[in-house]
Amino acid sequence: MVDTSTNGDLHGGFGQIVGDARDKRAMGRAEAFDSVEKPAHYASGDIECIDAIKAQMTPEEFQGYLKGNVSKYMWRWRDKGGVESLRKARWYLERLISTEI
Repeated sequence: MVDTSTNGDLHGGFGQIVGDARDKRAMGRAEAFDSVEKPAHYASGDIECIDAIKAQMTPEEFQGYLKGNVSKYMWRWRDKGGVESLRKARWYLERLISTEI
């Protein structure tokens, strides 16, 4: 888990993400990619883009980011992504809900 108590300061959060990625790589665990849950084009080594974004934001900013992505995927689901866009919207919504728990 990334500590966001530094109000978006990358020093603690992003450093933790990089350290966790190095530890995971050292253990030799490879993870499978999925177009909704874990898209390959959003990972750099073992670092997920969403985790790097979260490390740069306050909790409130990150919630706004998640809400915006829910809206984006709901908006375009019929014209662009179909069911996959709905799954992506659900993924961001579940992530947003988890910030309230």
